Amino acid sequence: MTTRISPVKGRKILRLYFAGLQQEAVAARTGVNQATVSRCAGQFKQAASINGITQIAKEYEMQDEIESLRTLAVELNKEGMTSWDAREGVGIIKKFLKLGVNPDKHHELVEVCKKLNSPGFLQAALELSQAETESGLPFLEAIAKYERSVAEFTQLRSKLEEGLGHLSKLKEQIDQQEDELHKLEHKVKQKHTDIKIREVELDKQLQEHMKHFNVNAGEIKAVAHLKSELEAAGLDLNTLIKLAEGVLNDEGKQNKQPDKKGP
Repeated sequence: MTTRISPVKGRKILRLYFAGLQQEAVAARTGVNQATVSRCAGQFKQAASINGITQIAKEYEMQDEIESLRTLAVELNKEGMTSWDAREGVGIIKKFLKLGVNPDKHHELVEVCKKLNSPGFLQAALELSQAETESGLPFLEAIAKYERSVAEFTQLRSKLEEGLGHLSKLKEQIDQQEDELHKLEHKVKQKHTDIKIREVELDKQLQEHMKHFNVNAGEIKAVAHLKSELEAAGLDLNTLIKLAEGVLNDEGKQNKQPDKKGP
């Protein structure tokens, strides 16, 4: 006996059916048996073949579902794909996901699969396996270690460049100080030269004065010795000269006084 269903439940059955669910799943969700689902789908197909898909979609209030199917068909046609191709593609994507390959990595995996036919792929795989055996590290750990080493190398290189920059500045400072030292040495040499020239000039002047005043070197040494002794006694030549002048003045005054006569 055919089970009668309401138009609302019929539309719900068809929506789930065209959403891609199996008839058993549609039946379980809507509370009918699988035969009822099959009958509803068959009636819809028969009505669509007679009145057209657009008209029947309006009658069953399924314009959105039919439009979605139409859009999907257009996209498949643009890509040159059939529904079977799409089904196979979905199956491959599901297998990728089970392997832990997310959709954003699918293109990379396809490129890897292309390399399987390249002449050097097998040799590279063998070398990778050998490297893993020798290092005792899985490939991913080896890559992580390599990346850490690269990061450390980058840091060391940055520090080295910084040190070289500091060393360059120190070298500039040393060069400046050496340049200043050379200038000072040049000034010192020039001063020594000037002093020697001045000594020669003073010695020449001294000789001329000695000749003019008829003084010899021995007398000058005697005067120098006398000056040294006076300085040791807290006197100097000027003081001695003043004392001598005072004594001479006193003697001169005494000589000028007349002799006193008795009464």
